[in-house]
Amino acid sequence: MDDDTEYITADAAAETLRISPRQVHRYGEGTNPRLRTRRAGRRLLFHAGDVAQLASDLDVAHRPRPRPPGVRIIPQNELVQYLEKRDQEIADLREEIGRLKATMQAQQALHEAELRLRLLEAEQHYQAQLQQQQQPEPPQLPAPRRSIWRRLLGGNTGDEDTA
Repeated sequence: MDDDTEYITADAAAETLRISPRQVHRYGEGTNPRLRTRRAGRRLLFHAGDVAQLASDLDVAHRPRPRPPGVRIIPQNELVQYLEKRDQEIADLREEIGRLKATMQAQQALHEAELRLRLLEAEQHYQAQLQQQQQPEPPQLPAPRRSIWRRLLGGNTGDEDTA
């Protein structure tokens, strides 16, 4: 392609210039922009020749690459303090986990003993019910009744056997 018609993205221009894409956009904005631009849909493209010229003007070859945004270098003593604090929190959490496991095991043993006792009581009740079923009670005979004429006349007429 011809140098006049070659356009590149803001990310590619930022990589070449060793600056952020936002800074590349600033070079292409304003009343006297240093980079020619062209729209491709919503994207803004930058003239490759202008980017190369700006790179030589800014002496990019001797400039270090910029850090990615949002990266913060932590001083060594802060990092050590952070790691010590995190290690202490981890140790505390492990201790808490051990304590909770011991509590859970003690409660489980208590519940198991309680359940065994209830099971034993239920089995004893079952055995008692089974024994009652297997030993039928002798039928209860109703008490002999006096005949109606004896009840009407009342008392003993002398015919009844008295034991």
